[in-house]
Amino acid sequence: MSTAYNRGVSYWAAFFILFVFFVFGSALAGVISLPIAMQYGATDLSNLSEYLKKPAFMPAAQLIQALSAICGFLLPAIFTARLVNRKPLEFMGATQSFALPLLGWGIVLLLLMLVASSGLAAFTELIPLPQKWLNTFKNMETDYRQMIGGVLQLKTTGQLILSLILVALLPAITEEFFFRGAMQNFLTKATQKPWLSIVVVSVIFSAFHFSYFGFLSRILAGFLLGATFYITGRLWLSVVLHFINNAIAVITVFTLVKQGKTIETALNDSSASLWGLLVLPVFFFIIFFFYKKEGRGFNQNTSIHHS
Repeated sequence: MSTAYNRGVSYWAAFFILFVFFVFGSALAGVISLPIAMQYGATDLSNLSEYLKKPAFMPAAQLIQALSAICGFLLPAIFTARLVNRKPLEFMGATQSFALPLLGWGIVLLLLMLVASSGLAAFTELIPLPQKWLNTFKNMETDYRQMIGGVLQLKTTGQLILSLILVALLPAITEEFFFRGAMQNFLTKATQKPWLSIVVVSVIFSAFHFSYFGFLSRILAGFLLGATFYITGRLWLSVVLHFINNAIAVITVFTLVKQGKTIETALNDSSASLWGLLVLPVFFFIIFFFYKKEGRGFNQNTSIHHS
């Protein structure tokens, strides 16, 4: 078991060190990005969002996106796990074999999550807020869409594949290593309260995306990914589900662009419906059933639950 290779660093310490490494990693990505942005004509680096609207700046935006994901999420996760354990990838569940039957369970839950998320998105829009707050959240949403639009180019199949790599695959790998393989792993071991840890990390995961209107939906997505990791001990299963979720969004935008819509309009397209909330009980019941069927027996042989 990987716990035999522990170095003696406490899990609480690792949990907070991870955030420190995230700050340093993000700063490093920012420093590396400066000459890249300037190479593509950026002169006012305090207003990069304006440059993201320019097609000529797209290669720089794509490279900066990749650097931010790797330096801000992937490397901090691996380095922190390395401080805790001499075999960081095994400790994070990244060496467990991939099991297709488990993926089937995951896809069913993912589809239910997508339906339920539409209900949560519709519910969020109904929450009464002061107009000032609402304007702030709408501006944040606009900035987020501009950032995503700055790295998306979806006119050809080749551009679709590149977008799937940059916007679907890379975030899936880097974020799952950071939030599930590292953060949730540390918190679960520190508190011995796995389901509470899943909820806490899901809230943090959603907060990192700076989207009020998608906040509850991303908490639910984080809960699915966290529960999958906890029950199976297989980090790559969470990565694949995260990728499929992202890929569905990218392919949907690609389809809408092919129909004549702009990327900005396609990103703003919403099918939120309160009816989706009816799926939530089914979603949680299947997770509980999945846990009863697979989790306890499987995880007796992994390091995710037991020290």
